[in-house]
Amino acid sequence: MRMRNTTKTTKGMGIGIGIGIGMIGAMVLLAAGCSVSTQHTLESNDVLDILPGECFPVFTANIPGGATTSYSIFDNVGDDMDIAVVDSSVGCDPTSADTAFTSGVGSVQSSGTIPVSSTYDLQIFCANAVADCIPTVDSWTYEN
Repeated sequence: MRMRNTTKTTKGMGIGIGIGIGMIGAMVLLAAGCSVSTQHTLESNDVLDILPGECFPVFTANIPGGATTSYSIFDNVGDDMDIAVVDSSVGCDPTSADTAFTSGVGSVQSSGTIPVSSTYDLQIFCANAVADCIPTVDSWTYEN
C-alpha cells in the first residue's frame, strides 16, 4: 500500500520571501539617504618609460568632486618619482598640494579626495638624475 505524501513544499515561497525582504531592505537604505558607491577603473597594468626630469600624464579622466581616488604604482628598480592626481588645466607638475601626492623611491600606493569636479591626470614626474623611470601603473581608480 502506498502512502500519500501530505507535506507541502514551500521552496518557491522561500525564494520569493527572500527577494521581497532584500528589496524592502534596499528601499529602507535608499529612504534613509544611504547610497551605493561605484568604483571606476581608469587605468591598469600600464608600463611606462619616463625620461629623467620629465613629467608624464598617464591618463586623463573626468572625476566628480568628492570622489575618492586611489592608485598603485609598482617599481622594482628604485626610481625616484613624484606622483599625484592633478587637475589637467595646470600642466604636468605634481606637488604636495595635489590630491594623493607621494614622493620617493620605489613602489607606492596613495589615495585622496577629489576637491572639485574637473578633468584630472595621474601624473608621474621622474626625479632620477640619469636613468629613465620605468614604473607600472597597477591601478588608478575613483569611487563615488
